[in-house]
Amino acid sequence: MYLDLYIASPDVPNFSWEQSDNPYDPKIIGHKVPESREAFFLLKEKIDEGIYPYVMTDWATWVAKVNKQQIIDFFKQLYGANFMHPEHGPIAKWKLKLKERPDQFERNRLKVDIESMSELLQTIQDLDDEKDYALVAQEF
Repeated sequence: MYLDLYIASPDVPNFSWEQSDNPYDPKIIGHKVPESREAFFLLKEKIDEGIYPYVMTDWATWVAKVNKQQIIDFFKQLYGANFMHPEHGPIAKWKLKLKERPDQFERNRLKVDIESMSELLQTIQDLDDEKDYALVAQEF
């Protein structure tokens, strides 16, 4: 079983927040979120607690309606309070581990994590403060 989470734009034809069983997925913005398993369960918890309104687009795809600040708060809860500050957050910690790891496989994995986190930060920074977005949890 794979668990993914990504940020998406609901600005696509046929997608609707009002339709409770909506067969149309919003458009993915950026790539999937690093450490998706933890992110998936955190989003499902927030949906189950009624914190985020949502629609289902498939039997195992939950689309939560959020704004930019809620996205930032979600990832701060997931990755830590310094998430939006690359010099202090997860990127800085992974760069430190990168220097300490002699194993090439581990170094390559950390490089991928750093690139993914950098892309996620850039995606969030580029979001419009006034628009609604989607956090999508997908199980397959």
